[in-house]
Amino acid sequence: MKMMMMALVATITLSLTSCIESEKNTPVYMGIAEVQNGLAGTYFKTEAGFDIIPSPTSLLAVESQNKFAPSQTKMAYIAYTFDSESPDNVNAETNKRMHVELTFAISLDCKVESTTQGSSADSVSTAPIVGLNKIGENELSIFDGASGKYLVTAINYFRNQNTHNFSLVHYNAENNDEEIKLYLRHTGTPETGSVAHSVNWALNVPSYYYYTFDLTNLLSGFKGRTGKPSVKITVEADVNTSTNKLDDPYNTKQQYSMIYTFPQ
Repeated sequence: MKMMMMALVATITLSLTSCIESEKNTPVYMGIAEVQNGLAGTYFKTEAGFDIIPSPTSLLAVESQNKFAPSQTKMAYIAYTFDSESPDNVNAETNKRMHVELTFAISLDCKVESTTQGSSADSVSTAPIVGLNKIGENELSIFDGASGKYLVTAINYFRNQNTHNFSLVHYNAENNDEEIKLYLRHTGTPETGSVAHSVNWALNVPSYYYYTFDLTNLLSGFKGRTGKPSVKITVEADVNTSTNKLDDPYNTKQQYSMIYTFPQ
C-alpha cells in the first residue's frame, strides 16, 4: 500500500478523482471524504457527490489495520479499489459506487475551539509551521459535506516521529460581519535534530499532512447573524521556514485567506 500511495504525491484531489494502477491493473482511488454512519452502515461521501460504499469485510479490515473508528470520525483520507466496468458496481442515478474494496482509511479531524482569549480553553502553540501548502488553487478549501462544512488544509511543518496536534481557535469577541478569523495552534512534542518536512509524509501517512476542521457552527452562525451570501475566512499561523522553535527571531505571523460562498 505504501508504494501505491507514494506514486500519487502530485495528483491528489478532494473529489477522489485521483487513481493509479495496482499490481492487478485495478485503479486505486485516493482522497478526502466525509464519513457517513447510518442504519445501512458506514460509507463515504466525496465532494463530487459520490457515495463510496465499502464491503463489510474490507471496512472491518481497515478498522483493525488503521485503527479507524468510523463512528468517531467526520472526515477521512481513504483509498479503495472497485471495478468501474461492472454495472453492478455503479449506480449513475444515485452516484453510488458499490462493492468497493476499502484499502485504507484514517481520520483527519482536528478540534475547533470558540473561546475567550486567555481562558483555559485558549490553546497556545508550542512550535511554528513551515507554511500551508496549496490544495488546488488555494491554501484553504471548504468541503461542503452532507453533514457539515469542513476547512481542509495541507500543513507543512518539521516532522519526524514525535506527536503533533493542530487546532483552530476562534475568539468570540472578534465576531464581525465581514470575516471569520481563526488562529492555527501547533502543539505536541518538539522535534530535535535533523527532521524532514511533513509534505514528505503526504502519501505514506496522509494524516501527518492533511488536516480538516469542522466549521459548520461558525459558518451557520455567521450566516444567521449577517444574512450575507459569502464570508472571508482567515487563518493566522506562526510560520518559520528555518527552525521549529517559537522563540526564533525569524518567526512571523502569516495569514491565509479565502472567500466562501454559501450554497443557494
